Amino acid sequence: FEVLAARWRHAGSIQLVSATDVARGRFEPDEFLDFVSGKLAGTYISSDRDLAQRLAVLPRQCDPDGRYRVNEFFCRTDTWQGTVSRLAAESSLIVMDLRAFTARNQGCIFELSVLVDEVPFHHVALLIDRTTDEPLLRKTLTKLWERMHPRSPNAGHPAQIRFVDLAQ
Repeated sequence: FEVLAARWRHAGSIQLVSATDVARGRFEPDEFLDFVSGKLAGTYISSDRDLAQRLAVLPRQCDPDGRYRVNEFFCRTDTWQGTVSRLAAESSLIVMDLRAFTARNQGCIFELSVLVDEVPFHHVALLIDRTTDEPLLRKTLTKLWERMHPRSPNAGHPAQIRFVDLAQ
């Protein structure tokens, strides 16, 4: 994430969907202060209304140092899917980390279905490495592509999926 963010933040903002598993790995000083002050729970998306309010106040301009912000959307179990769908529809580029992808990653399969159904795939890059079950990933993508929504921006187009192998 840090390697991608170091470059990307000069081009545009990053919207990062964080569940508890990701949040633990990126616990930053502002989140620590929210935790200590008892305000951390209020930073989570609890409803469609919360999400709409967060999106309405997102900073659109770069900061004085020339970098755009990383906007974290901490999600609860019942709000992450709607958040992923909404952010996917509004993003110009989506990078999905599929390192360590296996059949146990049902959340990733949902997110891939959103991408196939709602996002032109030339706006998507999938990060993989040696820990990715690549045959399963390709099989999953094939199934999702075959069942894509008829109004998908990908309908009628060949599957042009961009994999970025971080192991190379």
